[in-house]
Parts: sequence; C-alpha cells; structure tokens
Amino acid sequence: MTLGRCSDAHVIFLALLWAHGGKLVEADGKTVALKSEGALAALKLIAQWYQKDKIIPPDSVTGDDAWNNKMYQSKMVGVVDNPASIYRWLELNDKELWQNTTLMRHPKGPAGGFSQVGSQTWVIFNTSKNVELAKEMIRYWMEPTRYDTVVQNMGGKWWPIYKDMAKLKYFTDRPAFNSYPEMVANSRLDSYAGAPTDASGEVFERLIYPDMIQKVLVGGETPEKALAWAHDQVRDIYARYAKS
Repeated sequence: MTLGRCSDAHVIFLALLWAHGGKLVEADGKTVALKSEGALAALKLIAQWYQKDKIIPPDSVTGDDAWNNKMYQSKMVGVVDNPASIYRWLELNDKELWQNTTLMRHPKGPAGGFSQVGSQTWVIFNTSKNVELAKEMIRYWMEPTRYDTVVQNMGGKWWPIYKDMAKLKYFTDRPAFNSYPEMVANSRLDSYAGAPTDASGEVFERLIYPDMIQKVLVGGETPEKALAWAHDQVRDIYARYAKS
C-alpha cells in the first residue's frame, strides 16, 4: 500500500473507508460526513498493518505513485494495491512474472467491497471553429471495432463501455480479468456518497487523506485526532464552495 503524499494513497484509503461504511459526504453532496466510526476503523487498520503487524514496507510513507509499481516489478513485494498498469508492464517486459500474477478486487469489509473508478471523457469547446468535425472524430474513435483496438492496447487499464466487449477474446484469454465485471458493478466515485463537485476535487488535489494518514504514521498523532483534522479540512473546503 502506497502511503506517501500522492494520489495513489488517496485511492487506497477509499477502498478501506467504503469497506467499513465510511463516506466523504452524504447523498446531498453537501453535508460532510468523513468523521465516522467507519473512517476511524479504516485509519486504525492502516496504522495496525504499518506499525504493529509490519506487513507494509516502512518506506511506503515516502512512496510516490510509481512506488508500488517498482516494488512489484522488482519482486520486492508480493501484493500491491494498484490499477492494471503493472499487469500490462509485465506482459510486455517480464513474461514469467506476468504468468504468475493475478488481479483481484478489494477484499470485503463489514460494509462490503468497493473499488474507486474514474472515466475518460471527450470534451469539445462550444467556441471551437470545428465543432462538427470534432464530433466526427469522436464518432470515428468510438466506433466499436476501433474502440476495441484502443482498449486492447491499454492492456486492461481501461474497461470497455460497450458491455459485449467484455466477452471478446482479449479478455476471456486472460483469466486475471475475471474479477473486472464485479469490480465495475461495485465501483464508486471518490466523491461518494455525493456527485463529483469542485469541492470533492479539491479534497483529492490537496491530498487530505494522505496527509491524515501521515499524521498518524509519521507524526505520531492518534487516529481520532488525525481524522478530526481531516474532517475539519473537508468541511472548510465544502463551506467555501457553498458560499461562492
């Protein structure tokens, strides 16, 4: 688990937060709900794994987004929490390790098992001089046979939006992808339980979750105090956007 000041640490905490019933905000997308028993349980579990059980390498707290990629690719660790970029790299660069590697969903907690998901989106500025041509380009790339080629070249880092593509030979020939449909069905955005907003985006950009974890693992604060700090930071962010 990457626990440095980076986006991967944010996403890793989300899986534990949701597994224990925690959330960023309520469904109204405005009421901050980070400080909860679920969030505290998730934070305490990370502290236990790092400080007591010592199953997370000590240099994890200085890791960046490439840290656990390098650790797995160099065979220094046996399990990592990461998208399929490692799996794709192994397929191209280390066939032996690739054949001995599998992918799995996050383990379930008291509230279930969930994974964070994002999306890639086409955008055309309405001030563009070539709006219709841009639309044609999108239609060209999203035509299923061309889109399939793009998805395959991503090596599992993207999951197709066309449901039937999950049945194509590329995916069925690779049993490691068997868990993907369940993961997609149980996926959430990091703004859960609300919709994405500028405020939820700032929580991510400011690395509130990684900083909270660092306060416990590096700064020696109690999980309760670190969680209260993070909740206050998130509350202030949402309050600022509500005023504007």
